[in-house]
Amino acid sequence: MAEAQDLELGEVGKPSNKKLFIIIGVVAVLLIGGVVGFLLMGGEKAEGEEEATEQEPIVINTTYVDIPKPILVNVPGTTKPRTVKMTISFSVANPELAEKVKKHLPLLQNEILVFTAMQDADQLMTTEGQQAFKQQLLEELQTAMEAEEQAKIIDRVLFTSFVMQ
Repeated sequence: MAEAQDLELGEVGKPSNKKLFIIIGVVAVLLIGGVVGFLLMGGEKAEGEEEATEQEPIVINTTYVDIPKPILVNVPGTTKPRTVKMTISFSVANPELAEKVKKHLPLLQNEILVFTAMQDADQLMTTEGQQAFKQQLLEELQTAMEAEEQAKIIDRVLFTSFVMQ
């Protein structure tokens, strides 16, 4: 009798293939329905999104101007002077402004040389010092370009190479 009960329990716990196919079918239908619903809901725009598309699109046409040769500068330090070799690029808003920057490259190179020579080599050896130097250099170059073109033309100064010995 105990053996008969074990067999019955064993047969009841085992699902039939028919039930397995039904369960898989229901899960598949729910998944497909969820995907279709998600795609349909994703196509609708919220109120804030509609307003954003009504505005004029902002065209960003960033252009980069490279200084053709690396800049080599001696920088004084508290322990000893160092030599800095930099390759620099400028980021400007559009190609027309890039032409203005190219026109004034000798002035910009001079400003970079003079400003870099006034820096402390020990500060330039740190990441924070380099970031502060880059920001101050940007301000100096913007001031120089304002004097020439009456506009802030340079958006960013980019060091594509910065070596100190």
